[in-house]
Amino acid sequence: MPKLKQTANFSDIHKRQLFHWVGGNIDADLRARKLTASDVREKYLTYLKDDLQNGLPIKSPKVPEKLACDGVEIPLNLPMACFTEWSLSESRPHSSRYGRMALGFSKPWIIKHGGQPVTYFNHTQKGLFLKTMVALYDFVRRLKEPTPVPGLKATEIEAAIKRALYLLHFAKPFAAPLERRAPKPKLLRPPIRKPARAKRPAALRPATRYFGPVLEFLEEREWRIVRHNKPYFAKDPVGLFDSRLRFDLGSELFTLMLPDNELVKMVWSDKFLRNRLLKAPVPVSVLSFQDIGTF
Repeated sequence: MPKLKQTANFSDIHKRQLFHWVGGNIDADLRARKLTASDVREKYLTYLKDDLQNGLPIKSPKVPEKLACDGVEIPLNLPMACFTEWSLSESRPHSSRYGRMALGFSKPWIIKHGGQPVTYFNHTQKGLFLKTMVALYDFVRRLKEPTPVPGLKATEIEAAIKRALYLLHFAKPFAAPLERRAPKPKLLRPPIRKPARAKRPAALRPATRYFGPVLEFLEEREWRIVRHNKPYFAKDPVGLFDSRLRFDLGSELFTLMLPDNELVKMVWSDKFLRNRLLKAPVPVSVLSFQDIGTF
Protein backbone atom coordinates (compact mmCIF):
# COMPACT_ATOMS: atom_id res chain seq x y z
CA MET A 1 0.00 0.00 0.00
CA PRO A 2 1.47 3.41 -0.94
CA LYS A 3 2.25 5.71 1.95
CA LEU A 4 0.11 8.80 2.33
CA LYS A 5 1.95 12.03 1.84
CA GLN A 6 1.95 14.35 4.79
CA THR A 7 0.53 17.77 4.09
CA ALA A 8 0.28 20.94 6.09
CA ASN A 9 -3.50 21.12 5.68
CA PHE A 10 -4.17 19.82 9.19
CA SER A 11 -1.10 21.15 10.98
CA ASP A 12 -3.00 23.76 13.00
CA ILE A 13 -5.94 21.61 14.12
CA HIS A 14 -4.00 19.92 16.91
CA LYS A 15 -0.94 21.29 18.66
CA ARG A 16 2.38 19.49 18.53
CA GLN A 17 3.11 20.12 22.22
CA LEU A 18 1.03 19.43 25.32
CA PHE A 19 1.59 21.52 28.44
CA HIS A 20 1.66 20.35 32.04
CA TRP A 21 0.89 23.24 34.39
CA VAL A 22 2.53 23.64 37.80
CA GLY A 23 2.24 26.01 40.74
CA GLY A 24 -1.46 26.49 41.47
CA ASN A 25 -0.78 26.18 45.20
CA ILE A 26 2.05 28.73 44.97
CA ASP A 27 -0.14 31.34 43.32
CA ALA A 28 -2.94 30.64 45.81
CA ASP A 29 -0.54 31.52 48.65
CA LEU A 30 0.50 34.65 46.75
CA ARG A 31 -3.12 35.79 46.40
CA ALA A 32 -3.65 35.11 50.12
CA ARG A 33 -0.55 37.22 50.84
CA LYS A 34 1.22 34.31 52.49
CA LEU A 35 4.16 34.67 50.11
CA THR A 36 6.01 37.60 48.59
CA ALA A 37 6.79 37.80 44.87
CA SER A 38 10.39 36.84 45.68
CA ASP A 39 9.23 33.79 47.67
CA VAL A 40 7.02 32.73 44.76
CA ARG A 41 9.94 32.77 42.31
CA GLU A 42 12.09 30.70 44.67
CA LYS A 43 9.33 28.10 45.03
CA TYR A 44 8.84 27.90 41.26
CA LEU A 45 12.59 27.47 40.87
CA THR A 46 12.56 24.62 43.41
CA TYR A 47 9.67 22.90 41.61
CA LEU A 48 11.49 23.17 38.27
CA LYS A 49 14.73 21.71 39.65
CA ASP A 50 12.80 18.83 41.21
CA ASP A 51 10.99 17.98 37.96
CA LEU A 52 14.14 18.10 35.84
CA GLN A 53 16.14 16.01 38.31
CA ASN A 54 13.55 13.44 39.44
CA GLY A 55 10.93 13.35 36.67
CA LEU A 56 7.34 14.43 36.16
CA PRO A 57 5.24 13.78 39.30
CA ILE A 58 2.35 11.33 38.99
CA LYS A 59 0.06 12.06 41.91
CA SER A 60 -3.49 11.68 43.17
CA PRO A 61 -5.58 14.85 42.91
CA LYS A 62 -6.11 16.81 46.13
CA VAL A 63 -9.80 17.14 45.31
CA PRO A 64 -10.77 14.13 43.14
CA GLU A 65 -13.34 14.62 40.44
CA LYS A 66 -16.48 12.55 40.90
CA LEU A 67 -18.75 10.85 38.41
CA ALA A 68 -22.22 10.63 39.91
CA CYS A 69 -25.46 9.33 38.42
CA ASP A 70 -28.53 7.46 39.64
CA GLY A 71 -27.31 7.36 43.23
CA VAL A 72 -23.87 5.97 42.33
CA GLU A 73 -20.81 8.17 43.01
CA ILE A 74 -17.34 7.27 41.78
CA PRO A 75 -14.32 9.31 42.96
CA LEU A 76 -11.54 9.51 40.35
CA ASN A 77 -8.56 9.38 42.68
CA LEU A 78 -5.96 7.36 40.75
CA PRO A 79 -2.56 9.08 40.43
CA MET A 80 -2.23 10.98 37.15
CA ALA A 81 -0.60 13.84 35.28
CA CYS A 82 -2.69 16.29 33.25
CA PHE A 83 -1.84 18.26 30.12
CA THR A 84 -3.60 20.78 27.90
CA GLU A 85 -3.54 21.35 24.16
CA TRP A 86 -4.00 25.10 24.54
CA SER A 87 -1.98 27.58 22.57
CA LEU A 88 0.24 29.54 24.95
CA SER A 89 -1.38 32.74 23.68
CA GLU A 90 -4.71 31.44 25.07
CA SER A 91 -3.34 30.04 28.32
CA ARG A 92 -3.90 32.85 30.83
CA PRO A 93 -7.33 31.67 32.03
CA HIS A 94 -5.93 28.17 32.52
CA SER A 95 -2.79 29.32 34.31
CA SER A 96 -4.82 31.32 36.81
CA ARG A 97 -6.28 28.02 38.03
CA TYR A 98 -3.42 25.53 37.70
CA GLY A 99 -0.25 27.62 38.02
CA ARG A 100 1.90 29.83 35.83
CA MET A 101 4.72 27.41 35.05
CA ALA A 102 4.23 24.98 32.17
CA LEU A 103 6.35 22.16 30.80
CA GLY A 104 5.77 21.52 27.10
CA PHE A 105 6.12 17.84 26.13
CA SER A 106 6.00 16.15 22.75
CA LYS A 107 2.74 14.38 22.02
CA PRO A 108 4.47 11.05 21.11
CA TRP A 109 6.14 10.97 24.55
CA ILE A 110 2.76 11.34 26.27
CA ILE A 111 1.12 8.70 24.05
CA LYS A 112 4.05 6.33 24.68
CA HIS A 113 3.33 6.53 28.41
CA GLY A 114 -0.37 5.72 28.08
CA GLY A 115 -1.61 9.28 27.68
CA GLN A 116 -4.65 10.15 25.62
CA PRO A 117 -7.25 12.90 25.26
CA VAL A 118 -10.03 13.20 27.79
CA THR A 119 -13.53 12.31 26.54
CA TYR A 120 -15.94 15.09 27.44
CA PHE A 121 -19.58 14.31 28.12
CA ASN A 122 -22.82 16.05 28.94
CA HIS A 123 -22.62 16.94 32.63
CA THR A 124 -26.37 16.67 33.29
CA GLN A 125 -27.91 13.56 34.80
CA LYS A 126 -29.71 12.89 31.49
CA GLY A 127 -26.49 12.34 29.55
CA LEU A 128 -26.37 8.82 28.11
CA PHE A 129 -22.55 8.61 28.23
CA LEU A 130 -22.46 9.32 31.98
CA LYS A 131 -25.30 6.90 32.70
CA THR A 132 -23.64 4.14 30.68
CA MET A 133 -20.16 4.53 32.19
CA VAL A 134 -21.42 4.70 35.77
CA ALA A 135 -23.74 1.72 35.24
CA LEU A 136 -20.88 -0.30 33.69
CA TYR A 137 -18.54 0.42 36.60
CA ASP A 138 -21.24 -0.29 39.18
CA PHE A 139 -22.05 -3.62 37.51
CA VAL A 140 -18.42 -4.70 37.55
CA ARG A 141 -18.00 -3.51 41.15
CA ARG A 142 -20.98 -5.58 42.32
CA LEU A 143 -19.26 -8.72 41.06
CA LYS A 144 -17.16 -8.51 44.25
CA GLU A 145 -20.20 -8.96 46.47
CA PRO A 146 -20.56 -12.11 48.63
CA THR A 147 -22.52 -13.92 45.89
CA PRO A 148 -20.44 -13.33 42.74
CA VAL A 149 -21.17 -14.73 39.29
CA PRO A 150 -20.32 -18.48 39.20
CA GLY A 151 -17.12 -19.32 37.35
CA LEU A 152 -15.44 -15.94 37.90
CA LYS A 153 -12.28 -15.86 39.99
CA ALA A 154 -11.77 -13.13 42.56
CA THR A 155 -8.59 -12.01 40.80
CA GLU A 156 -10.47 -11.68 37.48
CA ILE A 157 -13.17 -9.57 39.12
CA GLU A 158 -10.58 -7.31 40.79
CA ALA A 159 -8.75 -6.85 37.49
CA ALA A 160 -12.01 -5.94 35.70
CA ILE A 161 -12.82 -3.32 38.36
CA LYS A 162 -9.38 -1.75 38.00
CA ARG A 163 -9.71 -1.63 34.20
CA ALA A 164 -13.14 0.00 34.42
CA LEU A 165 -11.91 2.57 36.96
CA TYR A 166 -8.86 3.32 34.81
CA LEU A 167 -11.12 3.96 31.81
CA LEU A 168 -13.32 6.36 33.80
CA HIS A 169 -10.33 8.61 34.49
CA PHE A 170 -10.34 9.67 30.84
CA ALA A 171 -13.90 11.02 31.08
CA LYS A 172 -14.72 14.58 32.10
CA PRO A 173 -17.86 16.77 31.93
CA PHE A 174 -18.06 19.68 29.49
CA ALA A 175 -18.30 22.06 32.46
CA ALA A 176 -18.58 21.92 36.23
CA PRO A 177 -22.01 20.60 37.32
CA LEU A 178 -24.23 23.27 38.79
CA GLU A 179 -24.50 23.05 42.56
CA ARG A 180 -28.03 22.66 43.82
CA ARG A 181 -28.81 25.15 46.54
CA ALA A 182 -31.34 24.49 49.25
CA PRO A 183 -34.49 26.55 48.68
CA LYS A 184 -34.82 29.52 50.97
CA PRO A 185 -37.78 29.46 53.36
CA LYS A 186 -40.61 31.67 52.17
CA LEU A 187 -41.52 34.57 54.42
CA LEU A 188 -45.23 35.11 54.91
CA ARG A 189 -45.93 38.76 54.33
CA PRO A 190 -49.23 40.56 53.89
CA PRO A 191 -49.93 41.33 50.24
CA ILE A 192 -49.11 44.88 49.16
CA ARG A 193 -51.37 46.42 46.59
CA LYS A 194 -49.57 48.58 44.09
CA PRO A 195 -51.29 51.04 41.83
CA ALA A 196 -51.69 49.80 38.29
CA ARG A 197 -49.25 51.24 35.77
CA ALA A 198 -49.64 51.63 32.08
CA LYS A 199 -47.70 49.00 30.17
CA ARG A 200 -44.91 50.27 27.97
CA PRO A 201 -44.62 48.84 24.47
CA ALA A 202 -41.89 46.21 24.33
CA ALA A 203 -38.77 47.43 22.54
CA LEU A 204 -37.77 45.43 19.51
CA ARG A 205 -34.57 43.47 20.06
CA PRO A 206 -32.10 42.89 17.23
CA ALA A 207 -31.82 39.33 15.99
CA THR A 208 -28.84 37.65 17.71
CA ARG A 209 -27.45 34.15 17.81
CA TYR A 210 -26.86 32.50 21.17
CA PHE A 211 -24.30 29.73 21.02
CA GLY A 212 -24.80 28.66 24.63
CA PRO A 213 -22.58 29.09 27.69
CA VAL A 214 -18.83 28.59 27.57
CA LEU A 215 -17.99 24.96 28.36
CA GLU A 216 -14.96 25.69 30.52
CA PHE A 217 -13.53 22.18 30.81
CA LEU A 218 -13.97 21.45 27.10
CA GLU A 219 -11.97 24.59 26.28
CA GLU A 220 -8.93 23.09 28.03
CA ARG A 221 -8.60 20.20 25.54
CA GLU A 222 -7.12 18.07 28.28
CA TRP A 223 -4.95 14.95 27.97
CA ARG A 224 -4.06 12.64 30.85
CA ILE A 225 -1.56 10.00 31.82
CA VAL A 226 -3.20 7.78 34.46
CA ARG A 227 -1.05 5.53 36.63
CA HIS A 228 -1.06 1.90 35.53
CA ASN A 229 1.18 -1.12 35.86
CA LYS A 230 4.09 -0.33 33.55
CA PRO A 231 7.79 -0.26 34.49
CA TYR A 232 8.33 3.29 33.19
CA PHE A 233 6.54 4.63 36.29
CA ALA A 234 9.57 5.04 38.55
CA LYS A 235 9.54 5.26 42.32
CA ASP A 236 9.71 8.84 43.56
CA PRO A 237 13.19 9.25 45.12
CA VAL A 238 11.93 12.08 47.32
CA GLY A 239 8.86 10.14 48.49
CA LEU A 240 6.41 12.98 47.83
CA PHE A 241 4.39 11.45 45.01
CA ASP A 242 3.06 8.08 43.87
CA SER A 243 5.64 7.82 41.08
CA ARG A 244 7.64 9.75 38.45
CA LEU A 245 8.08 9.72 34.69
CA ARG A 246 11.56 10.44 33.39
CA PHE A 247 12.01 12.60 30.30
CA ASP A 248 14.84 13.90 28.14
CA LEU A 249 15.32 17.60 27.53
CA GLY A 250 15.24 18.71 23.92
CA SER A 251 13.74 15.50 22.53
CA GLU A 252 10.79 14.98 24.90
CA LEU A 253 10.57 18.28 26.81
CA PHE A 254 10.60 21.17 24.34
CA THR A 255 9.43 24.29 26.18
CA LEU A 256 9.47 25.90 29.61
CA MET A 257 6.89 28.62 30.26
CA LEU A 258 7.68 30.68 33.37
CA PRO A 259 5.66 33.34 35.23
CA ASP A 260 7.90 36.34 34.42
CA ASN A 261 11.23 37.42 32.97
CA GLU A 262 12.82 37.71 36.40
CA LEU A 263 12.37 33.97 36.88
CA VAL A 264 13.80 33.34 33.39
CA LYS A 265 16.88 35.25 34.52
CA MET A 266 17.06 33.17 37.72
CA VAL A 267 16.85 29.94 35.69
CA TRP A 268 19.77 30.89 33.46
CA SER A 269 21.76 32.06 36.50
CA ASP A 270 21.33 28.73 38.29
CA LYS A 271 24.27 26.42 37.53
CA PHE A 272 22.30 23.15 37.76
CA LEU A 273 19.48 24.35 35.49
CA ARG A 274 21.82 26.06 33.02
CA ASN A 275 23.90 22.89 32.59
CA ARG A 276 20.83 20.70 32.10
CA LEU A 277 19.26 23.05 29.56
CA LEU A 278 22.43 23.68 27.56
CA LYS A 279 23.39 20.00 27.38
CA ALA A 280 20.12 19.14 25.61
CA PRO A 281 20.66 17.94 22.00
CA VAL A 282 18.10 20.50 20.85
CA PRO A 283 17.69 23.80 22.74
CA VAL A 284 14.75 24.00 25.15
CA SER A 285 12.71 27.17 24.61
CA VAL A 286 12.52 29.15 27.86
CA LEU A 287 9.76 31.78 27.79
CA SER A 288 7.74 33.85 30.22
CA PHE A 289 4.17 35.10 30.18
CA GLN A 290 5.59 38.56 29.55
CA ASP A 291 6.85 37.26 26.18
CA ILE A 292 3.38 36.19 24.98
CA GLY A 293 2.04 38.46 22.29
CA THR A 294 5.36 40.22 21.66
CA PHE A 295 6.32 38.15 18.61
